[in-house]
Amino acid sequence: MGKDISVLISLGFSNQTRLVIEQLGANLAAMPFDKEVITRADLINALQSDGSSLSQSHRPGRCDDGTGHAACWRRFAKVVRSKVRKTFVLSNADHGLRAFAVDDADFDRTFGLGRSTYEELTDELEKFGARNYSITFLSRSLDEIEETAALCDPKLDHRFVGTLSLWPDAKAAASLFSAFDEPSLAGACGAYDRSEKIIQAVTSDVAIIYKMAGGKRKPLGCLTRLNGGFAAFFEGRDKVYMAVGAERGLYFSNGVRWMKDAPAP
Repeated sequence: MGKDISVLISLGFSNQTRLVIEQLGANLAAMPFDKEVITRADLINALQSDGSSLSQSHRPGRCDDGTGHAACWRRFAKVVRSKVRKTFVLSNADHGLRAFAVDDADFDRTFGLGRSTYEELTDELEKFGARNYSITFLSRSLDEIEETAALCDPKLDHRFVGTLSLWPDAKAAASLFSAFDEPSLAGACGAYDRSEKIIQAVTSDVAIIYKMAGGKRKPLGCLTRLNGGFAAFFEGRDKVYMAVGAERGLYFSNGVRWMKDAPAP
């Protein structure tokens, strides 16, 4: 089931998250984490300090509409603690984020969206008084998707999107928050091209695309539904393609066709 996009709130890690929300025309009220680079520690400290850590750091926490830090934070806190249905969006897909980490391990600590980040964030949101919310993670790492899938938490919608430019493709953004109709992901799951590729659902909204190599499955990308078809996200920068399903395969917008294996007799 698609999510209500009327209230989407960016929690970072960069202003790309806000730009995705703007592309959807959702919740245009400015919030404290819309601008600048926000690390995992910045976010947790802000929740723990009721926003005061933002005003004490080099990031002013001033909203895009010119609202000062204190008023901007009050707006955020009021919505978070209200009964209004809301979705917090957190992304590490911005290609520019890599410049803020010294190596891959530092990136994982600073901007990772694995299980530990989710558990820490939900714990702090509960302490902060957050109500009636869900969380969407937009990850550049397929490993993070597999890690959180084991949680089976209905509050979390975790999507692999690869590495995206600051202004990602509007259709790609729409696929992450659209109201879903047919076809279901179940129809796209299975083996393709003589079992060279395998598509396996991990939730009702996300399927992982695997490539077989040396008898082992290697994560290659993710598939999600979009306006009667699918959107496929692959590793690399802006590797996003629309796809339609036919009886015998998947046809991608870049001209590639995958043929579905016949069912075993």
